[in-house]
Parts: sequence; structure tokens; C-alpha cells
Amino acid sequence: MKQKLTSLWQKVFGDSVRAFGVVSVVFLFSIAIAPAKNHFSEWRHYQHGYLKMIHNRSDANTLQRHVESGIQQIWLPELGVVDRCTSCHVGMKEPSLADVSSQPFRPHPVIPHKLDQFGCTVCHRGQGAATTVAEAHNSTLAWEQPILPAKYIESSCGECHRGSLPGTPVLNQGRHLLSRYGCVNCHMVKLPDGTTMKASDDPPSLSHIADKSTREWIYAWLKDPQAYASTATMPNFKLTDDDARDISAFLIANSTTLPGDSVTLSAKPSSDPAAGASLYGESFCASCHAVQNAAGNMVGGNVGPELTKVGSKVKPEWLQAWLQNPHNYDPGTAMPHYRFNSGQVATLSTFLLAKTDSDLLANVHLEAATAEQIAHGKRLVSDDGCASCHEIAGIKKPENFAPELSRIGSKSITQLIFHPGMQHTLPDYIVGKIKQPRAFSPGLRMPQYSFTPAQVDSLTTALLALNEHSITLRIFGCSCGCGIELPAGWQSRKADVGPGLLQLSPHQRPWRRYGARPHLGGQFRAARLAGPVLQKSWNIATRTDPAYATVQSDG
Repeated sequence: MKQKLTSLWQKVFGDSVRAFGVVSVVFLFSIAIAPAKNHFSEWRHYQHGYLKMIHNRSDANTLQRHVESGIQQIWLPELGVVDRCTSCHVGMKEPSLADVSSQPFRPHPVIPHKLDQFGCTVCHRGQGAATTVAEAHNSTLAWEQPILPAKYIESSCGECHRGSLPGTPVLNQGRHLLSRYGCVNCHMVKLPDGTTMKASDDPPSLSHIADKSTREWIYAWLKDPQAYASTATMPNFKLTDDDARDISAFLIANSTTLPGDSVTLSAKPSSDPAAGASLYGESFCASCHAVQNAAGNMVGGNVGPELTKVGSKVKPEWLQAWLQNPHNYDPGTAMPHYRFNSGQVATLSTFLLAKTDSDLLANVHLEAATAEQIAHGKRLVSDDGCASCHEIAGIKKPENFAPELSRIGSKSITQLIFHPGMQHTLPDYIVGKIKQPRAFSPGLRMPQYSFTPAQVDSLTTALLALNEHSITLRIFGCSCGCGIELPAGWQSRKADVGPGLLQLSPHQRPWRRYGARPHLGGQFRAARLAGPVLQKSWNIATRTDPAYATVQSDG
């Protein structure tokens, strides 16, 4: 065997000429690998497929003139964007291909922005510099941010647009849910103008709860809020029977009596069985309050609480005092003071107290609370962050009770913990936390919500919009007419400036367009110029408040 190898070596490298020839052939073969690999690349395959697709179309000549072969690139250094997506998505700008539905040849849907104004990855994420589908669309060892699923695409609009847009219904609903369900009572969400997102759910004070409800109802409510009201925004904390017992004991023991929030009327309700329903309708109660009808449908508004089973919740003497003057019990309530007479209060309260559910409290039997149970209930109220939403006498509202979500949309997956079987992507993590938060760890405090799949997608979209880009106040000229929202005290005007420079009143001090980070002081600190700079006509953001007359530039 050794002799054969030696003989072969002599034949191949026996002299310098022969050795030089063999090495040259090997070298030429290795050089040929690169163009061969380029010839069979994915982007070239898609470009050939595009030409083949348009060959028999009536507008083939026009489409072929628009094709630029080779790797295509959109480079926007001021945005840090390098996109080669159009190397495969060749027909993205061709509106005449509206009948084409297959990717990557179908045109981009109509949007207010020009496609080359922001590039692709600003909205779609993914790895823009990649030239293969796997690397561009998926996460790799060197790139953890895959392409954004289409159902969350509106989150990219939310990076710049803080207000509601007609074209982003999913994003709009997600932001509404964040506020409506009180998510921001526990999780801080900072907005680009320096303020924080506020909740709109308006949870009631529990400082006088014993005047309003019984301990048995509080227990049933804590065990399952949706069993009492299907439209309740309070989540389910999955409390044990003992924990619900002790919390209800503490809330009743901690409650104080409010003068005037309980009355007993001598007046009798109307003898007409339909009088209560008539008064309810004439007072437009259904404009704010919903009631489940016999068909199981919710009828009414969502400004006030649902009244389907209100008779199981409130005490008669409290309800009568509330109908007489709701502002006595809750000065900030949105419910108007109707100034009912005693007979009307008796009639309407009788109508409402008849709305009960005998099964709700049928199996609730609580013994007198002990001091240990009350003390334990107080600890649970504090540990579970109840005071984040509710005013509770003796319990301070916690600060930073839950993680801040201002940049959750750009959180690195290396900082996240995924439960088994979950896809390791940021959208999947957010969806999992919303749907089953305690699947990540039984010791987590986040409660269980009853969101529908559509609501989960909307919330995920809104949260993905909260990232490091949305934290930065973007001031730039936009020719799409989208009307980027500016903070109070700013106004937008047209101006012509030199290449690469942007002038800002009142001092008309120029900013360099690349890397400029003007410090506007106070709540607008660290604002960044980040936007299209390919034109000389700009929308200039100008601060009109004299308190902000000094503008500094580190660019």
C-alpha cells in the first residue's frame, strides 16, 4: 500500500512542472466554486423565476425594463438600514402585478410611505443584509431577530405613530386593551414625550367595601370575577379557597363606614311591574351599563360595570344611597346625579336588586374570621399588588410592582426564559405571557386573563411597538402626509435646508443629519433625529415654549 502511494506521488508531483500543473488545476477549481455558488444562489433563482412569470404578460416589456439583475440593496445610513430584500422580491413596486398572489413576486400593498424611504426591515424586521431566505427570515447564531409575522406588522407603525390610525385597527385595539384592562397599573409604559400610559379601567376603592357588599360576594368575586360578570376586566388570580377567605376577611375588617352611603327609605316601589324597567330605560342606564339578555347577548354600554347580577353584589341600603347621590360614595364617578325622588329610588333599586344569580353564592359558607386570617389576608393583598389598581386603606400603592414594558418590543431573547415547547421568538414569548403567565413559573404573580385569540394578537402587536425606537422622539420630514405626532408646544413647518443639515428654531442652529442627537432638556432629553434625509424640503419641528429656547447639539 505504501509503495502504491509513493508511486502515485511520483506520478503527480514527480517534477516541478508536473507539480505546478496539478496545483494550478486545483487552484482554478477552487476559484470556480465562488461563481458557481453565485450562479445557483437563491436570489438568482427567484429573479429567473420572476422573468419567466412575466414573460407572457401583456405588460412584459415594461416589467422587464424595470428589472435590475444582481443583488439589490437599500442603504439608509441615517436609519442604520441595509436591506437586500428586493433581490428576491423583484416585483415589489409593480402595481400591475396585483393579480399575483405568490411570494416573492407579488407587489407590496399600498401604504402611505415610499418603499425605499424606510427600507424593509424597519417594518418587517429580519436580517436585511442576508441573501438567503433562511438567514433573512429566521434567527441564526449571529442574528436573533427573525422576520415579523404578518399579523403583528402594525406594531411597526406604532414605533412612530402614538395616536390611532385608520389603517391600524389591531394596534389601536391593543393599546386600548392595555389601558382598558389596567395592564399599565402594574407595568409602567413610558411614552416618547416623557409621560406614561394611563389606565382607563377605573377600579373602585375598597376602603368602604363593607358598606357596599358582603364578605360572601367578595369571596366569590376573588375566586372567579368572570363568573359574576363576563365583561369584568379584573383577571383571575387563581387563589386557593383559604387565600380568598383570608383576603375577603381582611377587606371587610379593614373597611370603614362612610357617612351617608347607606339609607333606608320609607317610600314603596311602584306597584306597576314594568315601572322599574321603564325608569331604567328612560334614564338611559343602558348607555353605560350592559346586561345579559335571555339570549345570552350583552346589551348596553361598557362605561360602567355590568349589571346582570348586581342584586347578588350590593346591599339594598347602599344601592338606594348610591341612586340618590353616587358622588357621596365615589366623588370621582362618571355616573351622573339623577336627583330621583324617594319613590323612583325605591322602584329602580327594586328592579336592580331582582337581577341575581342564586348559584353564585349558593356554596359560599364562611365562618367568622380570625385575627390570623385577617393578618394573612393583608399580606396577600400587599404581595399580590392589589393596591396597584384599588385604593385600600392602610395599603400603600406599590411602585414598580411589575417589570417595565417600555422596551419589551426590542428585548433580547437571551434575556427571556421560555417554557418547554415554546418557539424561541419574542412574539411567541409575549403571546405565552399573556395567555398563560404562570406556565413560566408557578410563583409568578401575574394573574390569568380571559382574552380571546384576537385580543391576544392585538395586545402582542401593541407590546411589540414598545421598543427602543419608539422610546426615541423622532423628528423628521415625511412626505406621506401621515402627520407624525409632536409633543405639546411643538409645531411643524416647511423649510428648505442645505444637504445634510436641518435647522431648528428659535436659534436656527443646524444639526448634522447623521448621528445628531440634540438635547432638548427635561422630558425631551435624548431626542434623536432619525428619518428620511433624501430631500431638501423638510417638516421642521419647532419648540414654541420660551422655556425651551436653548438647543444644544452634540453632533
